[in-house]
Amino acid sequence: MIIEEVKKELTGHIIPFWNKLRDDENGGFYGFMSYDLKLDKQADKGVILHARILWFYSKAYITLGDKTLLDNARHAYEFIKNHCIDYEYGGVYWMMNYKASLPTL
Repeated sequence: MIIEEVKKELTGHIIPFWNKLRDDENGGFYGFMSYDLKLDKQADKGVILHARILWFYSKAYITLGDKTLLDNARHAYEFIKNHCIDYEYGGVYWMMNYKASLPTL
């Protein structure tokens, strides 16, 4: 069945790929991986990527019910809440460095 094939692809390839991008040292998820799957742990991190990751893990959790998916959704949410929102002037910061602080200009 197509549903089983999709579930197998999701749990066997897509979720494991994104799980490898979780940054437990600096928060959020790593911001860049090259075409040959080399991870750049010092690449900038963006709010749009994190919002998409939050959506992905939330939807995957609702669909599959796996608590690790919920944990990753919370990890993305906490990064957005703690590092991407401009609480002084409103809006969000578009980009920050890999340590989750605003880059110096």
